[in-house]
Amino acid sequence: TRGQYFCAVMESIDYEVFHTARTKCFFDKKPNEIENIAEMKTAINSTGSEDYWRDLFKQPDSAFFVLFKKDDNEQVDIIGVADIQFHDFKKYGTKYPQLQTGHILTEHRENQLVDLLYQARLEFLLKETNFHEVGLAIEPHNTTSIKAAKRNGFFEVSATNDSKAKPGT
Repeated sequence: TRGQYFCAVMESIDYEVFHTARTKCFFDKKPNEIENIAEMKTAINSTGSEDYWRDLFKQPDSAFFVLFKKDDNEQVDIIGVADIQFHDFKKYGTKYPQLQTGHILTEHRENQLVDLLYQARLEFLLKETNFHEVGLAIEPHNTTSIKAAKRNGFFEVSATNDSKAKPGT
């Protein structure tokens, strides 16, 4: 939470909020900044929009977050989304969390609001799981996201590997 902005993790009953948030970000003015946009469009075209979002939301190894802005009249608007995916990593012998998505609507890209999405996800991992490390993969050309990741405690491991940081360090 920061002033009029707050982030919430989506529970199983929050599908409509999740669907609205993902759709808003998918159709943002600059959707090509969503790194997996091509895969999303292919999946949506093959399954249909509603099925794609519902299947994504039902994934058991995921946690989804929505960033909201409350105005002076107490009206709430969705302005961003993010998620955590838990992947199987044989070298760890367990599932391993990776931060994904992290999209703020174009008209709200100010004041480092993506930091709230980082903070919510890292706090979730610390409070709700036993994980003490988290991965994050960012395309090398996405310098804005790289700056945000570094600002939030992540560091580059190598140009070909995921970046990792320990939450809270």
